[in-house]
Amino acid sequence: MKTPLLICPHNFKNKLLSEHRKDAFSHVKAVSKEELLNDKYGHYSKKAIAYLMVNKNYTYEQARTVLKFARFVTEDLEDKKLHELYELRNELKAQNLLVDNPYYANLFDNKEVHVYGYSKFDQELKNCIEGKGHSYNLNAPIEMYNTIDKFLTLDDEIFEMLNKIAKLIDEEIKPQDIYILTNDELVLYYIQKHARSFGLFINFLDGEDLFSTGLVSDFIKCYKETKDINKAIELVENSGSPISDSLVELIKENIFEDFSFEQQLDYLKNIFKSQVVMPPKYKNGINVISKPIYTSNAHIFVPNFVQGIYPSIYKDNEYLSDELIEKIHLNTSIRRCEIFEEEMLSFFYSDNIFYYSFSNHSFKDVFYESPWIEKLGLKIVPYKLSSVIYSDDMATYMFGKSMDLKYFYDEESLEYLSLLPYYNKDIYRNFDNKYTGVGKYNFTCKLKHSYSRIKQYCMCPFSYYLANVLELDPTEQTFALKKGRLGHKVLEESFNDDFDFETSYQNAKASETWDAKEEMFLERFKGQLKLAVDASLKHFNSYMEKECKPLREQYIEVKIDDNTILDGFIDKCIILKDNNIIVVDYKTGSESFDPKYLKEGYSMQLPTYSFLLHNSLQFCQYTIAGLYINSITNSAMKASIGEDEIIPSYLKLNGLTIDDVSTVKLIDKTFADGDSKFIQGVNLVASGGFSKKAKIASKAEFDNYESIVKEIYETKNKEIRENKFDISPSYISDDKNACKYCPYRDICYVSVKDRRVIKLEEEEEVD
Repeated sequence: MKTPLLICPHNFKNKLLSEHRKDAFSHVKAVSKEELLNDKYGHYSKKAIAYLMVNKNYTYEQARTVLKFARFVTEDLEDKKLHELYELRNELKAQNLLVDNPYYANLFDNKEVHVYGYSKFDQELKNCIEGKGHSYNLNAPIEMYNTIDKFLTLDDEIFEMLNKIAKLIDEEIKPQDIYILTNDELVLYYIQKHARSFGLFINFLDGEDLFSTGLVSDFIKCYKETKDINKAIELVENSGSPISDSLVELIKENIFEDFSFEQQLDYLKNIFKSQVVMPPKYKNGINVISKPIYTSNAHIFVPNFVQGIYPSIYKDNEYLSDELIEKIHLNTSIRRCEIFEEEMLSFFYSDNIFYYSFSNHSFKDVFYESPWIEKLGLKIVPYKLSSVIYSDDMATYMFGKSMDLKYFYDEESLEYLSLLPYYNKDIYRNFDNKYTGVGKYNFTCKLKHSYSRIKQYCMCPFSYYLANVLELDPTEQTFALKKGRLGHKVLEESFNDDFDFETSYQNAKASETWDAKEEMFLERFKGQLKLAVDASLKHFNSYMEKECKPLREQYIEVKIDDNTILDGFIDKCIILKDNNIIVVDYKTGSESFDPKYLKEGYSMQLPTYSFLLHNSLQFCQYTIAGLYINSITNSAMKASIGEDEIIPSYLKLNGLTIDDVSTVKLIDKTFADGDSKFIQGVNLVASGGFSKKAKIASKAEFDNYESIVKEIYETKNKEIRENKFDISPSYISDDKNACKYCPYRDICYVSVKDRRVIKLEEEEEVD
């Protein structure tokens, strides 16, 4: 009698083996398609990627891409790319980096081959079992009398799905017999958002990748700053983290002596991204699945049954076209679509209880019903309010929607009539705008803040909520934004030894799209940018001390606490003698720096950069000698230079300078005459001291500014983690307030009483 050989996905194995084993001594073997491919075509040693990175100068991603295809090119073909892959395959075999299974052919000897969970269209599987006697076990189409619920919004859909699940559990269906089939991020977001309000515990598919953990962030930061792998490993060893031992072992396993620093860092980053720290699974939890499972009589919910997901659309591969993929007998994009359809429909024809649903839209997407609805014979049924609601959040949400219909259209819906006895309709539209029940963040999740995000939170927490929690992105590629990117790019390159303004400008310009009107205004900006570049280089080359060192686009990360990182890019730092450093931020618009506004969350950018520098291993020993904004445009059509000036006054550094004469002379040699030609508001009086109006600060004052922004970041981080997103825009005047240029005005319920009025002695220009 032949031994059964089961070819099936990993998640089918346990149940299939138990079905095919007649007793404990039955010899039944189960293998997956991936295992068959590895046995027939070989699998790569992890050293293969390292070999390509060192000997071919590939990045990790490039190496992984060519390895994905090279093992399948078993004959030399005319196409140049396939020929190169064939040569590479032979090279890797010669280096023992591609290992195949010499006993692969014996796998099928005297075996009865049964295929489960795979499509007959799968060419790659056919390659492995061609000529072997085998049978496919796919469920045939059956006449279905099922329905599919139609909702207006995805929020409604997920609420009702969770309500149905709660009802099943109330009817004593075991949670482990309930599944949610989805891999859609938006669906997962809504499930996470609402599950707890129903008292449900969900086992999601994926955990957190190792790369996103705080300990790995610390390791990478230390390694980048010191370029010493042993110091970075020591940091992990001394962290006290429960994963430190396994992380150290993983790092040591993936260190290659032949790597350069950049290659080793690239390799480790990708290794970290491929490792997942799985959260604990709930024993009595509902399981989320992304693929068919081998089961029967389970309750399986299929939300968001729409085009683009059912069926899924596969695109031509970026590295090898479908034409070339077909030549090496792999699955083309068209075939992958056929495979997906056959495997999924077979699952839907299985002996399980399916609950289908779809909606018209979410807050950012429009959906269209799946063509499979007709293929499966599903009857579309508009959603009706459940007889029992298992979540107060859901009932409140439905009542609010029904009150909208009543208030705006005088329509008394079923929800309105059903829920009105339990709610006081007088509270409708009377709310305090305190968005504190969102549940997006907590005190253990990983967060990364930037100056711009915290500034947005300071100006209005609700604006932060819309942008970062709901991820509504109103950003338009305006002329100002594109012009700013162009200017920053040219200024960044201006300190290169081979810098040529025209070449740099044209390259930067080509990376953006400009219409005819923008091209006209760009000509004026080009002249202003040339003036700014010339002024910056003149200052650096002729009027700063010789040993100064410019640093551009410095990226710095600093830990606020174990779960929070503050990061930022600094346009330009210049290191001076005696461990002094100045910070320069380029602005193509109008903005000024005024410390009086710091405590309100304004003018934070430069002190934030100072804080980042002093809390980084690379720059912590330096003393801040100046915090400056460098405006590179002005409103005048022509930039004039006064008789006693070297550059136009608007191009001077504008900010605060250390109150030390000798240090200022390092920044600007012209200060020897008592009046700086390159820094605004820095001059001496006859007695040799600074004038009363000079824009100067002591080291203690600079340190105080850092303390203020540190406290702001800590306080706002705490408030964000507490999910405090109330509508409270900062309000200085009718002309200067957070609402004036807010992109979310059309969807905000702000009223006069919500304004957070800021009364200061002096006003600054709010960008």
